[in-house]
Amino acid sequence: MVAQLKFNRNSSLGESSFVNNGFNSVHHLQRQPKPGASNLEEVLEHKCREGEKISRVLRFASGSRIVQGLADRIFACSQRENSFVAEDLHAADTGELYNGKGSLWSCNSRICPRCVEKLARRNRRIARHVFDSEKLFLGEHWFFLTFTMPDLLLKEFPLLSCRAVINDAWRKFSRSVWFAKVIRGGMKSEEFTIGNYEQYHYHIHSLAICKNRITSGNFVEIRREWTNALAFAFKKHGIEFQCNTVDGYANVNVKKVYNKSAAVLELCKYLTKSESWSNIPPEQLSDIATVERFPRMFEVFGVCKVTAKGLLPTKPEKTLTGGANTENRHVMGNESANKDTYIYTKNISVRNSKSLLNYLHSPRKKRASWRVRCRILLRSEWLKSLDEEISQCREYRIGQLRQKFAFATFRTLDGRTF
Repeated sequence: MVAQLKFNRNSSLGESSFVNNGFNSVHHLQRQPKPGASNLEEVLEHKCREGEKISRVLRFASGSRIVQGLADRIFACSQRENSFVAEDLHAADTGELYNGKGSLWSCNSRICPRCVEKLARRNRRIARHVFDSEKLFLGEHWFFLTFTMPDLLLKEFPLLSCRAVINDAWRKFSRSVWFAKVIRGGMKSEEFTIGNYEQYHYHIHSLAICKNRITSGNFVEIRREWTNALAFAFKKHGIEFQCNTVDGYANVNVKKVYNKSAAVLELCKYLTKSESWSNIPPEQLSDIATVERFPRMFEVFGVCKVTAKGLLPTKPEKTLTGGANTENRHVMGNESANKDTYIYTKNISVRNSKSLLNYLHSPRKKRASWRVRCRILLRSEWLKSLDEEISQCREYRIGQLRQKFAFATFRTLDGRTF
């Protein structure tokens, strides 16, 4: 099979910046107005519908216990009684009031529209920390890079196979001599879309610290190195590679970054596009559901990897009285006034940990993973175990929310208040 590479003349022959694309407009610099609860409800309703759609696709795609179990979890996570909107929340640092949304229980699946939103939010936090902490040397700048590859037919090449091809190309590219001389570090994320001809359009976005020589010669150097890496990866997987561009080099879009917030959102927003998951063929989606440890779609590389380690991701509480969570008392950070505010309640800790016993009388017992329970339990026992897990977690989350936001109003999508 010959893979065809689409050529965009405007994107590869001239340098562009975020200023030229409207990323430095006043709209992005001003504080967003506080969104109403009705707007947040519309967002949650859309997420719930998408989650139920994916759950139905999984349920009829395979009879595997793991796939059926994941469908049950995504369906439970997408229920209206599990999603809530909140009014009159307050930021811990400024006391500013805002509205927010959240869920009482999370399935933590990569293909769940509700849970992948939290993952993208965590990645934005890491990206902002790296962007603010890294110091640039003379002749360096932050660049936003987009690496494309030929489109592959989704009927012949599963999504995981397409991802393996482009990541082999990235691995080859990042180990080249040119890369070591020009790019000192950065972050990368992945995006895939499905084209009109039922093809996977898979590409990589990177926010990297580069020397200004990256723009020399209309990006010929970086495009040549990326083309060589693609040819190596396609040959490794037994796919014929053909680049039908004017100069024979694959397209790499290069933009100089002047607006940090816009660049970070552009880097991390692709993980929240649940429509791409629901458009995947059912048999491929079921194969993805059986992957126990899904590959990372956001990574930090180079010198930025050391910087990112300084901002450890918040870990869940192992016990109700865990003192190790004292350092994780922040909840919203600087995102309290975002238009699409999400309430992160997984690691809320209170000063008097004994007060938690008022709404949960005994510490939660450690359960076996849901994959293990799916395999060893009968269907009825598995559903009972899942219901117990959800009800206990919801009770715990409600207590956390009331403890942290004593004067806020919480309402689930089915009309229940707490």
